[in-house]
Amino acid sequence: MYIEDEEREYKAKGYEPGDSFSHSYLREKTPGFALARYWAGHEEEVAEPRAEIERLRALVSSAAEILEKSRKEPEGWRL
Repeated sequence: MYIEDEEREYKAKGYEPGDSFSHSYLREKTPGFALARYWAGHEEEVAEPRAEIERLRALVSSAAEILEKSRKEPEGWRL
């Protein structure tokens, strides 16, 4: 959470007049932040929610395709 807070802070500061260097600094620090996340196990922590999101996307896509094939195209497009 510390890393995310720091990234948000530099990103927000970069939009303030005269502080555009904050975005450059953030770009320099991004690899280090990524490494810290890896060491902390962040990828393993978010892997399950990402897999669930992909499963739900596939489910919605299948449902839309079924609706389109059953001549309910507007409902499929909306979905």
